[in-house]
Amino acid sequence: MPPAGASQYDGRTMILLALSASHCDVALATIERLSAAASNVRALGADGPGLGLGSGGGSGFGFGNGAGFGNGAPAVREVVTLATCNRFEVYAVVDAGAAKDATRELIEAIANATGLSFDSVLSLLVARHGQDAARHLFAVAAGLESMIVGEREIVGQVACALSEARAEGSAGHVLGRLFQTAIRVSREVEAATSLASHGRSIVATGLDMVGGALENWGAARVLLVGTGKFAGACLSALRARGCTNVQVYSPSGRARDFALPRGAAPADDVQRALRHADVVIASSGRGNVLDARTLAPVFAGGEHPVALLDLALARDIDPDVRYLPGVTFVDLAAIKAAAPQISTEPVARAHAVVARGVERWQAWMSEQSISDEVRAIVDQASREIDAACRATAGERQARAVRAEMRRELHRRLQRVRHAHAAGRVAR
Repeated sequence: MPPAGASQYDGRTMILLALSASHCDVALATIERLSAAASNVRALGADGPGLGLGSGGGSGFGFGNGAGFGNGAPAVREVVTLATCNRFEVYAVVDAGAAKDATRELIEAIANATGLSFDSVLSLLVARHGQDAARHLFAVAAGLESMIVGEREIVGQVACALSEARAEGSAGHVLGRLFQTAIRVSREVEAATSLASHGRSIVATGLDMVGGALENWGAARVLLVGTGKFAGACLSALRARGCTNVQVYSPSGRARDFALPRGAAPADDVQRALRHADVVIASSGRGNVLDARTLAPVFAGGEHPVALLDLALARDIDPDVRYLPGVTFVDLAAIKAAAPQISTEPVARAHAVVARGVERWQAWMSEQSISDEVRAIVDQASREIDAACRATAGERQARAVRAEMRRELHRRLQRVRHAHAAGRVAR
């Protein structure tokens, strides 16, 4: 019998594996660094045979025609990576008997791409298997794991992750179905609860909080500190509000490469950019990029009001700047405090929707796992029917034998399906 959360295909026991790092316990700068490994990780599944539809026209899985697997990772069958501002996650379908080898291959791919040590990457990631992995993805897609519960940007990012993996050939039938189910569950949560009306993205909520002092975003002068995914999200949100005057400062020196293709301007003189900015948004996650001592002479006298928005988990802006004259300071703690309070009831309803999604997913997996057994039974029965019919005295008797043996075949197939549905797989 397959281990918990596993299913059998073509005589092999397969399992769903998820490796996750999120804003809950990892700094945004580290998540950004992990995200750089996304394409390397997907390459582990891109050249393998995957779990495509079987060639016999049935609903089961085949493993392709090749005997080998992709890029030296024989245990990895399919891979999708979910890389956002707040999380980096890897979902893979792997051979259950070699799950440790698959995990090691995935972590090594991340370590090689990021320059982090194997042990460092291992310490940053949380591993989940089987139904736990599916449940986590469904909750993520529904916004239940977001910094602001119920935000809807994440489901679009889940859809993009699947599209990207499919384009590279690393997502097959299993992960395709998993991610499609996650998107469906997210929509069901939105329809069944009020979470979506509460869930604004962190960027949108932060801009709302600092934008109150502005007469017009179209006339605002904005300095963006950082060039990662969060900075890209900020720039998109600013454009949506009509803001066109954006300068970019990068502590790592990447301002020009980030800004120019996006229609922004690199800030070569950060002190001058600070003096002229109406809004400063920091999201580099490098920690203490702008301290109060540096900013005090820039904002001396408070003659030019400025709003400072710090979106980094590892603070980019010294919180003591709030005491400088003319400064409005908003950080993640303030954003979370300003977010609408959500009662436990809609959250509980959302988790119930997620649980039903996991049940549907597991039922689908069980159906796929019996396909090879069903094909074997049908093939054997066909041979037995042919042999029995040849041994009969005439066509009339052959029809009777054929009908009776087909009824027995139907009963055998029903027993197999019922056994799988009840979790009692007898081989």
